[in-house]
Amino acid sequence: MLVRRKVGKTTFELLTHEGAAAKYRAGDLPFSEVLVTDTVFTNQSKGQRASQEQLAAAFGEDATPTAILTAIITKGDVQTSSAERSAKSDQRRREVLEYLTKYYVDPARNLPIPLTRFENALTQIKARIDPAQPAERQAEELVRKLVDVMPMRKVTMEGVLRVPHAHLGAAAGVIMKHAKINREGHEAGGAKYEISVVPGAYDALMSAVAKATKGEFTFELDGGAPKGIASSDPDNLEFLTQRV
Repeated sequence: MLVRRKVGKTTFELLTHEGAAAKYRAGDLPFSEVLVTDTVFTNQSKGQRASQEQLAAAFGEDATPTAILTAIITKGDVQTSSAERSAKSDQRRREVLEYLTKYYVDPARNLPIPLTRFENALTQIKARIDPAQPAERQAEELVRKLVDVMPMRKVTMEGVLRVPHAHLGAAAGVIMKHAKINREGHEAGGAKYEISVVPGAYDALMSAVAKATKGEFTFELDGGAPKGIASSDPDNLEFLTQRV
């Protein structure tokens, strides 16, 4: 794997072991294990080596070989392999999908949109994910095209969660972990929490509260949405309408 550093008009190249430069920069690998060869090239593929005059002009007359190699490794551009580029692209795509499922809902039902629907929609619009760009920025840009193939709306889901007194100790922590408590009060039989939760955290909230209360709680979304726990099937986000 090449590490390139351009100084003035000259580009210097070092041949390193795959992934070694990044590990060295992070402090996870000693310098002695980074280089395949300590030869400095101006064009490694053609076998063109840097001359002493070129090295001196770029790094100084007094620069030692180790200092020159270190300067290139620490400040040069690491050329990634096709496998690494593919892995980074896949990772960024997952981050884009996570962002979309976290913040966007189906406006007709005000419910979270399954991940698989977003995946299909990205394929449909032939979305190109740039591994070098932040996931949030790309997701917001893609929304402009996604709305043409699927209804979606960015929201914070709000509602009222009621928990019996017997389960307050176990439930309070998980509620704060997965949602924002806007107002808290007590009424006959238990506590009433007015909460806000992003769509992507909704299922986790419902599952965690169900476990903490042994199923003895109610939750009602604002706007007349049904009460209950979301289905565990990500492709079937129907709701149980009875008291849970």
